[in-house]
Amino acid sequence: MPGTRTWIAAVFVLTGTASLAACSSGHSSPSAAAPKGPVLVDESAHPAMTRPSWATVDRFAGELRAEEAISLQVHLQLRDYPGAIEELYAVSDPDSPRYAQYLSTEEFEAKYAPTADDVAAVRAHLEANGLTVSYVPENRMFVSARGTASQVAKAFNTRLGLYNVGNTTRRAPMTTPTLPDSISGRVLGVLGLSESLKFKPKAVRVGGLKHSDSALRPHHTPKADDPNANACSTFYGQLADTTDPAYFPEAGYGPLTYAPCGYTPDQVRGAYGLDAKSCGGDGHGVTVAIVDAFLSPTLLQDAQQYVADNDAAHPLPASQITIEMAPGDPSPVDTGWFGEQSLDVESAHAIAPGAKIQYVGAQSANDIDLVAALNVIIHRNKASVISNSYGSVEAEPQDFVIWQNIATQAGLKGIGVYFSSGDNGDEATALGFPSADFPASLPTVTAVGGTSLAIGQNGKRIFEAAWATGASFLNPADPTTGTPATWDPGPPGFFVFGAGGGTSFVYSQPRYQKGVVPAAMANIPGAPARVVPDVGMLADPLTGFLIGQTDPDSGVYSEFPIGGTSLACPLFAGTIAVTESRVGHKLGFANTQLYKVRKSAFKDVVPPATPQAVALPGGIVTTIDGPVQTIGDAPGYDNVTGLGVPDGARFVNAMK
Repeated sequence: MPGTRTWIAAVFVLTGTASLAACSSGHSSPSAAAPKGPVLVDESAHPAMTRPSWATVDRFAGELRAEEAISLQVHLQLRDYPGAIEELYAVSDPDSPRYAQYLSTEEFEAKYAPTADDVAAVRAHLEANGLTVSYVPENRMFVSARGTASQVAKAFNTRLGLYNVGNTTRRAPMTTPTLPDSISGRVLGVLGLSESLKFKPKAVRVGGLKHSDSALRPHHTPKADDPNANACSTFYGQLADTTDPAYFPEAGYGPLTYAPCGYTPDQVRGAYGLDAKSCGGDGHGVTVAIVDAFLSPTLLQDAQQYVADNDAAHPLPASQITIEMAPGDPSPVDTGWFGEQSLDVESAHAIAPGAKIQYVGAQSANDIDLVAALNVIIHRNKASVISNSYGSVEAEPQDFVIWQNIATQAGLKGIGVYFSSGDNGDEATALGFPSADFPASLPTVTAVGGTSLAIGQNGKRIFEAAWATGASFLNPADPTTGTPATWDPGPPGFFVFGAGGGTSFVYSQPRYQKGVVPAAMANIPGAPARVVPDVGMLADPLTGFLIGQTDPDSGVYSEFPIGGTSLACPLFAGTIAVTESRVGHKLGFANTQLYKVRKSAFKDVVPPATPQAVALPGGIVTTIDGPVQTIGDAPGYDNVTGLGVPDGARFVNAMK
């Protein structure tokens, strides 16, 4: 039966704030918790294995049990990495004679992939130390193995300890790992020697946070029989809030209306001018891949029910979607990823209803399994566009070079890799200092930032602004003292969530950003650096997207609004699919072209002409593009929405 739309009267549940720590190839010094100054690296360099910065003596909790089971991924060097990068830019530049002459699987493996001898040498070393090799992909990018802690320690000439990091205890080498000279030059890095925190999906759902979770004073909550308890608007500005007092009209805010219930596919396609009638394509002939952790058992039926309820003209038959799990060791399922999966599939189909969808679930939310999932898609050419709605702060050490190798392989084969820019704004609220998110900061992926989008009754865009949500709570009137009801704090409220962005402290400025990104943004580390994001699209859950999902606990299907750059990323991936179906070939790593066509293809995102705020039931106001951070929207390139949002047919027609 059709699901019901639900709007929970309270505010925000934010999913996606945890960090992923380094494994064996971190770049920070052992005592550094976060970058204090320029730490730019040459991404063509292949650093030796190091210990993660959090594995310090004061955090040591004891040696790991010798019989503890460990899974590893030993990643191998690409041959001629600098040459691979140069060829990547050549095939990605529409002004190059090599444009779109992507490598076949056979050509990539013959030219750049690790050799069979590399694999054999690493395999022999692992097996000689008692480990069991469990998987080697056809492209020979890595060797997966299993063994005990004592076997792993012997293979890498170290000892493994446990360290107290925050509220967790994590595994890491007690001394710097080393390999014999005969194979050390073949190895890029190792995932699994150190135990990483798990990646989190970059999705935000409205509902659930109690007022006590903030430092603000108590406020009234809706009564059980309050007719406005689930009030929401079908389009922006539709339903007036007649219960609450005005929200600072002296500061320019207009009459309050309830936030949208969640836009439907036709509303989003129409607002961006990406319906087939406007832009001439619907993604037919293109496959969009989606990588998430785990697999919801109801993913397909939920998507089909959602489409039947909200986009019946564009059904999603089972033949249009392929669902599989990537290789790896199964781990306990985190059902918190199920909503992310539904969001990604349903929003990608909304923009590109003619495209096929390839879902690949990682066996866990760790880097070792997410990398394996990406590699399955890339080396088997399962799609030309990959949407990834997960990440962590770049300020934590990461396995930068391993992810960079995977993205380089993808681009050479004409596969575009897209990552969400994050949902914690500049991350300063959580970290105490700004940080871009990773893997979005990789220079060979397209980072997708987020916006707040107001869609009017006629389906047209009223305004679009950088996503940065503030909130104020209503302090009710006190009849005993005559004190009137007041909103606390004043505008724009306290920061709740917003699109990520900012300047990388790892990667130098890529050539496509030179002359486009303002120096004041790029030079923050002391030298021109990569700035995130590249593009933007709808992300704000308060002007969000309606999705359908079966609750994994109750088994009940329902429809509700959701957002985050987890929404923006598959929306933009769908946009690329529509464009590829129109131009008739793969766009691959699109950044070089995106920056060249910025003036004709994008709609610039700037602050709204007047302050904007929407109401939620329960005496809550959320402001749009409000709280001040180190990132924000501005004319031209900015570090929340990048070049801007795709301008419908103009975008499609500008791309070659």
